[in-house]
Amino acid sequence: MKKRFGAILLLTLTFFGLLSSVPVTVSASQVSHAPRVLLAYDSENRAKGDQAKIDAVQRLLTSLNLEVHTIRIDQYHTGDIKRLRFKAVITMVNWSQAKLTTSHFAHDRAAFTGLKLHIGPSMAKDERQSLGLALRPRYHQQYWLSDHTSSARQLLSFSESLAVTAQTPATVKTFGTLVPQSQNAQKVPYGVINENSAYLPYLTPNGLSFVVASRLIARFFGHTATYAPLLTITDVTPFRNMDLLHKLATDLENNGIPFAISTTSISVNTDLPAYKRFTSELQWVENHGGVIFLRTPVVYYPKASTQSELTQLMQTQIRRLIARQVFPVGMSTPNYWNQDLVYRPAALSYSNNVILTGNPSETKNADADNTAGVYKRTFYGLKEQSLETVHNGTNLAQTNLSFSSPTAITMTMPDSQKDLTGLVKRVSAAKVSWLDPSAGKFSGTTTVANQRAHYRNGNYYLNGRLTVVPTYNPPKQTKPTPVTPTGALNTFFSVDGVFLFFFMIVSLIVLLAFYIVGRQVYWRMFKKK
Repeated sequence: MKKRFGAILLLTLTFFGLLSSVPVTVSASQVSHAPRVLLAYDSENRAKGDQAKIDAVQRLLTSLNLEVHTIRIDQYHTGDIKRLRFKAVITMVNWSQAKLTTSHFAHDRAAFTGLKLHIGPSMAKDERQSLGLALRPRYHQQYWLSDHTSSARQLLSFSESLAVTAQTPATVKTFGTLVPQSQNAQKVPYGVINENSAYLPYLTPNGLSFVVASRLIARFFGHTATYAPLLTITDVTPFRNMDLLHKLATDLENNGIPFAISTTSISVNTDLPAYKRFTSELQWVENHGGVIFLRTPVVYYPKASTQSELTQLMQTQIRRLIARQVFPVGMSTPNYWNQDLVYRPAALSYSNNVILTGNPSETKNADADNTAGVYKRTFYGLKEQSLETVHNGTNLAQTNLSFSSPTAITMTMPDSQKDLTGLVKRVSAAKVSWLDPSAGKFSGTTTVANQRAHYRNGNYYLNGRLTVVPTYNPPKQTKPTPVTPTGALNTFFSVDGVFLFFFMIVSLIVLLAFYIVGRQVYWRMFKKK
């Protein structure tokens, strides 16, 4: 009986041991039960770069704490809208000429009673009925986009055909105004919301068009707050010029500009002086108005073991940084990592803050599931150039902009003193109220194994205890004193040099004497006797 009881107990313990060893794919840092949104697009239309529009909408929705499920329309399965209980369906048309749609998607969308948003041309009949507004085609027009909220305007690209809402009742919410270049043409709204339906005829992933479109989408999902942007310096690595990073942090603090650093790190050779200098400069950033976001590494060839290797790599990097009293307040990554079943839990599950930047031209997915993770705070990474280079319109960097979702305005780490000076001048001249992480509206927690680093009100806590980041003083740059090598050969070459000098002098004197004597002998041969 005792043996039987012992065997049962052993099996029970083994069973629970196996359960405890199963990897958890849903991180505590992710928001559970976030509203689901279906983003259905007809084509990426890479010939015109329209994949950037899909990327932008994905990141914007994620920054609004919405769980985005992205699918190409022709891959839609009947009944998915109802089965997955979506709160909203967004239809994005990038290539209207191809007419890429399916009847079962159109049927399910027509029966759907939740929120519906159409982006782009070729609005379907069921969408028009839901919108309840008459659309009028406008051919061969070029419009100014005017925004009364920011008093800015932008010249949009020439349009062969654009369907606009010419007549809008007072109950319809409008966003931006399309002002035609032709004086006789009518001004029309850029975007509209009518009850549970919304329409955006045109979208670009940058400039004023995106700012206004993001405001419409945020309001459509009930978000009325505005957000100050977080200035974020990207492309920082352990191999950058640390003197420039030191001066950048100092100059930004001297100009009263709070900021964040998005940096990669390493997990090996962390005992070398170069790593200690790198982490010391990150300590300097922490003590001079900056916070640290850890950037995900580059994966060139994903394979079966990528998840375990990436998990170990990220955890080791975080532990090494914490050991050097560098406390990341969040993660930074290109958007496609958040759409991947391998990358998402392995690299983004350690912090409640994530910065999502635009996708590179080439992506290396391990297991793309096109379902975005949702975090407590997700920043939409917006390049500073997209605000400064609005040609034929208002320079948005000189406009006091506020954003409709958490936004990180990114600027690349300068490579020279000249670039650094230009960066600080542009930031100082921008009429932007920057997010100050130390002011109380921001907090960050990063957890790995039994270590929990927390940032709040400008203070750092490790496992609940207040931690003071060391004050780092960089070594003064002094010119090295030239050292004259010494050795047995030095004396030889020194004596030999003196000997050669005197030998040449004596040789010249002898040759000069021979020249004088020879010249006299030569002249005597021609004298008359």
